[in-house]
Amino acid sequence: MTIKILLVDDEARILEVLSAMLMELGNEVKAAVGPADAVALVRQEKFDVAVVDNQLGAVNGLQLIGQLREIDPDLHCVLMTGNPTIEMAAEALKGGASDILRKPFRVEDLLIRIENMKIRRAYTQQRKDE
Repeated sequence: MTIKILLVDDEARILEVLSAMLMELGNEVKAAVGPADAVALVRQEKFDVAVVDNQLGAVNGLQLIGQLREIDPDLHCVLMTGNPTIEMAAEALKGGASDILRKPFRVEDLLIRIENMKIRRAYTQQRKDE
């Protein structure tokens, strides 16, 4: 099953590397270099998963996840952060994040989270169809 992923970071090089890797694995990937691009893409297209960096300038990743989920409540979001705390994790989960990924991360860690989001998405769709 192909999954449609939105990557959001303010570092173009990170987006290039992650996009190439995820596309090579058969996923459809779009990259947004910041919050405004991410919001515009989610308004135009349906994504299964958004992987969002927490440090995005004036708007942080937690705020952006809230905005994205207002547009698409079914969007599963993974927050990437370099300095996670228990308080941040609790806030992120309450604010709509489905998971948190600590940076720097191993590629395998990202792939596990995306696979978990695929399973959640399938389960959510199955419940809607019942």
